[in-house]
Amino acid sequence: VACGETPSKSDTIHYESVTEMFSEVYRLNCIDDYLIISNENKDTLFTVIDMRTDSVVAKFGCIGHARNEFLTNPFFIYCLRDKKQSPLVCVLDQKSTKIIDLKKSIEANKCILADFIKEDKNFHFYQPYHLNDSVSFVHKAVTYYDPRDNIYFPPEFYMTGKENFKWNIYPDIIEPIYPNAVDIVYSNMIKPKPDGSKILCVSGLMDIVLLFDLPTKTATAFTNPNSYTFSYVNENSDEASVKNTIRFYHGAIFATDSYFGIVEDTILYLDHLKKDDENGYSTINLYNWDGKLEKSYVIDKKVREIAYCERNNTLYAISYENRLFKYKL
Repeated sequence: VACGETPSKSDTIHYESVTEMFSEVYRLNCIDDYLIISNENKDTLFTVIDMRTDSVVAKFGCIGHARNEFLTNPFFIYCLRDKKQSPLVCVLDQKSTKIIDLKKSIEANKCILADFIKEDKNFHFYQPYHLNDSVSFVHKAVTYYDPRDNIYFPPEFYMTGKENFKWNIYPDIIEPIYPNAVDIVYSNMIKPKPDGSKILCVSGLMDIVLLFDLPTKTATAFTNPNSYTFSYVNENSDEASVKNTIRFYHGAIFATDSYFGIVEDTILYLDHLKKDDENGYSTINLYNWDGKLEKSYVIDKKVREIAYCERNNTLYAISYENRLFKYKL
């Protein structure tokens, strides 16, 4: 992706407001006028804010075994719209995906499901994204038969439903000299476009962005030619060299109707592990769904999770100190 010039720190955007979060925040998502915050709180897993008034309009979701309760704190979360364009919040909850009717849940102030989908794959390795018209996009993480064999099978991306299709992105087998790096290097952050037509897939430790177009069954990769590639990790035998080379390129992502955004960085991964405070700067790049850079912003905090409201051009971000910042872009 040709990123152009990065704004200087003199152009830094400063936060408009800040909110202390008393429960650990896992994920931020925006759809329509609502900001959905997933919390580490067994009695209130979701907090919904109406971004027009910056007021909390609902708190719902709890740990439990009922149909509309959750086995674990939600981590894999994405937003879609149904055929009537009503907002949905989709949550992979181990062996099932629970699709929350957001408006009904706000009105009732409790979790109301629009659908419940039982999963038939191991949730540790498979992340399904159930889209519109009975179409699903599936991401399979790195797998192996026996890690002692030092033979791994790379991630897979495929579509199921009305028709099945698999994209061939990676080699069939990985035989790394330094196997401890495989899981983290091949990990991906994924968000679907709210209409379900495209999938954004971003590598955290590689400067690689993938866009999957489901109607055309195509995938487009945007890469930095100056970045190391997967072959570097697979072939390099010097563990210290690998650790001192791997960089934290992408920190968080969001997806809206017109744009997707990425927190961009080039910090060494080892240095990133040492940084657990919010002091510093973050660069957020905004792209259209063709992969063209539209805008680039520098904000005044180091952030680990972001969401963007397209309707009022506002960014919400969670810092490394678990505070919610609001930015008017």
